[in-house]
Amino acid sequence: MSPRVRAVAGFKRFADPQLITTGRGVVKEMKDNPNFPNPPEELKTLESAVDEELRDYQAYIDCQKMVERSYADRESWTTMSILNAARIGTFSSDRAIREYCRDIWNIPVDQAPPA
Repeated sequence: MSPRVRAVAGFKRFADPQLITTGRGVVKEMKDNPNFPNPPEELKTLESAVDEELRDYQAYIDCQKMVERSYADRESWTTMSILNAARIGTFSSDRAIREYCRDIWNIPVDQAPPA
């Protein structure tokens, strides 16, 4: 196993910006290896898939850091949690199911399974 593949396999935290560089490096290493057994079109597919997966990864990392900072401030986190729950409003799973029946599945509500 190459050092780069081993590095990706060893990540414990997924919010690590090095994963972007390492993930793309692994694909490049495979492409540059003339002895790699897969045909080039499969590597191109793999490269596209990796690029697609990593495209928004930096935004995920940034968001995760913000969540970690918020969670570290226990008082603020508790306040945000309480406000979030209080602002849910009148959510009702029964109402949601009725709306799905009417608006999405197009079945009469009285034919829907009982809640």
